[in-house]
Amino acid sequence: MLKSCFVRSIRFTVLLGVLFLGSACQNKRAAGAESSSEGSSNVFNAEKGDIVVSNGGSDSVLLLDSEGNFKDILLNVDNTAESVYGITYSADTDEVVVAVDGSDRLLAVSLDDGSQRNLVTSSLFSGILRGITQLLGGDFLAIEGNALERFNSLGTRITVGGWPKSLQSNPSEVFPLADGGFGMCSYGTRVVRTYDEDGTQTATRASGIAGTVNSYGCTSLSTGQIAVTWNGTSDTVQILSSDLTTVDASFSDTGLLGSPQGVSEDINGDLLVVDSSYHHIVKVSSEGEFIGTLGGAILNIPRSILVIPQ
Repeated sequence: MLKSCFVRSIRFTVLLGVLFLGSACQNKRAAGAESSSEGSSNVFNAEKGDIVVSNGGSDSVLLLDSEGNFKDILLNVDNTAESVYGITYSADTDEVVVAVDGSDRLLAVSLDDGSQRNLVTSSLFSGILRGITQLLGGDFLAIEGNALERFNSLGTRITVGGWPKSLQSNPSEVFPLADGGFGMCSYGTRVVRTYDEDGTQTATRASGIAGTVNSYGCTSLSTGQIAVTWNGTSDTVQILSSDLTTVDASFSDTGLLGSPQGVSEDINGDLLVVDSSYHHIVKVSSEGEFIGTLGGAILNIPRSILVIPQ
């Protein structure tokens, strides 16, 4: 118990330091913007391959370098009224889009000048927000309760074609497919499924692992495979074939994965899994071999993760 309290105290102290540093950086950026006549110049110093994590314990979105070292705070919301969940990257606008629950909205943060804008506001939402993604065609998908909402690139809600749609119970994460469709996974029902662009199911898979009760993270890989995290007493990350029929690789170690959440692919093809029990990122090869842990000094209940693509 004493050791546990000591560890929590260290994490809290480090987190306060991160937030203080982030505030100082924001003030510095603001001062620089006022004195500059050159316009914006990548205010966050974000690079391709950098890691973005939604940090549930501090209701913030953090920017880390490819090795998991802290670089900046992209977003810090009202810790009383708001929580951050899903994140996605929009290459069209060079923005990170965040699902903010509480004052329900999809908020876009520019990696160029640090500006923020509400892409979709709370008047269009009524449920709990979770995962979000941008499809190949430019539309955004957002999980709201048991429904999947669809918005065009300007944030206009799409209602034709049967949208919004209830495709799974308790969906947690959604991701794009290279053919224009999408995939989604769920907690409670521990299932991952793929769909065509219109939302017609094309494949499905339950975990098949004893003791797993949730799937909080899933994503498509550059190989066409699909990575999914299974949460329970047998915490596992799997790499599945594109049709979800075959387990191509798997990693499970409850000493490293206690509650795996979001998963992303880095620029080397390795998997990065955030774990909300151990508050770190677990790096696993495409063959399911453990490589190392990242970001353990600054993460606090991480939920979603993405790597800024090439």
